[in-house]
Amino acid sequence: AARIAPDTLLSFVAERVPNYMVPSQLRVLERLPVTANGKIDRRTLAGIADIREPAPAVVRAVPAQAADPLLARLIG
Repeated sequence: AARIAPDTLLSFVAERVPNYMVPSQLRVLERLPVTANGKIDRRTLAGIADIREPAPAVVRAVPAQAADPLLARLIG
């Protein structure tokens, strides 16, 4: 499978969803941790998510069409 750089994935998501839905960080895993029963190990995932690393800077541009109504309201 092709690998996608985290910043490329964040940019892709930022162009398609509202800013509040864009994750601030991504973790790239070779595979998801599983329990002895073969289910996703949520505790291990939570531990991985708690590891703090500096998030890459991502420029989030607002499409012009989406910004126009906001600007019109601000300028009034």
